[in-house]
Amino acid sequence: MKILKFLSARALVSDAQIAQRSLVHVAQNLYPLFFKPSYFLEQPTVLHDLVESWPSAEFGIAKLLGKTTDCEDDLSDRTRRACL
Repeated sequence: MKILKFLSARALVSDAQIAQRSLVHVAQNLYPLFFKPSYFLEQPTVLHDLVESWPSAEFGIAKLLGKTTDCEDDLSDRTRRACL
């Protein structure tokens, strides 16, 4: 089940231009929340901006795409060519 936080993040990243302009106003602790819908919706420019300004030295893509409390869908086995 997807919770409101995830659905809101998905709505924001569905428009890459708006997401890119808004990213500077997003708290860095929410970056992981925005990563999964960006990957799912194949938004490579949003993903690039997220990764470029990632707040920590650790970046675990399997953990980001796996099941989370915000979205139980596991995307770790799905390849999105545009995003790789």
